[in-house]
Amino acid sequence: MTEQEYYNQRVVNTRLVETGLVGRNAYEILESVIGQLSDGIGENKYHHEKYWRFADVLLNPQTDKVEIRISNTQCEKSWMYPKRWLFNPFLKLKDKEIKQWFGRKVRWIARVEAQAKGYDFVFTTNNHRMMEYLGDWKQTVDQAVEVYNSLMK
Repeated sequence: MTEQEYYNQRVVNTRLVETGLVGRNAYEILESVIGQLSDGIGENKYHHEKYWRFADVLLNPQTDKVEIRISNTQCEKSWMYPKRWLFNPFLKLKDKEIKQWFGRKVRWIARVEAQAKGYDFVFTTNNHRMMEYLGDWKQTVDQAVEVYNSLMK
C-alpha cells in the first residue's frame, strides 16, 4: 500500500482540522500524542480511550502538512470495557479548541517525561534535550515547544 492509499483510507468519514504545521518532525511529535494516550502514558486507562479512538494525526503525502483528523462517528463500544460506550468528545469542539487540546497534551507529555527521568521541566525553545516520549527519539524539547506554540495560537 502506498502512502497515498494509506492516507486516503484513513481520511474516510473524518473532519479535517488544519494545524498549520509542516514536516516529519511536527508530525512525529503530534502523532505521539495519540500513541502516548493509547499505548504509553495512558495505556489501559478508560478515560483516555475516548480521545485516541476518535482522533488521528496524519501527514498529507502530497503537501507534507500535518493534519488532525476527527472521526464523524458519535459513539462506539469501548475496546477495554465492551459493555461501556465511548462518546466522541471532539464533535462539539471547534477546530481551534481541538488544536489547543492537542497543544496542552504535547506540553503535558513533555512534563511527564521530564518527571519520569528526573529532569527539571524546562519547556523552552533553548532546550535541545532529545525527547523519548514525543517523536521517534530524534525530536527535541525545542521542537515540541514550536509545535505547542503553533497549536495554541
